[in-house]
Amino acid sequence: MQYLASTWKLWSTEVYGEVKEMTPTRERYVAYKMIEKWLEQGYNAYDIARIWNGGSPVDKQGVNKHGVSYNTREYALKVLAHLN
Repeated sequence: MQYLASTWKLWSTEVYGEVKEMTPTRERYVAYKMIEKWLEQGYNAYDIARIWNGGSPVDKQGVNKHGVSYNTREYALKVLAHLN
């Protein structure tokens, strides 16, 4: 897994009630719990991939503050292809 520090702080707090140290086991558990939550909210795999990549279930593209290009639609389609 890979989390930005800000994302880990937010999601770890949501899942554990506090910011825990990142370990592979905790990272997988937090991912599982967040995905479970989004599924319960009615999001599908495509939406969840976009949330994971861009923070919301909408298509976004551009260049981030670090100069890295992003495209949530392309990312989500790659995730779905990998799952199939």
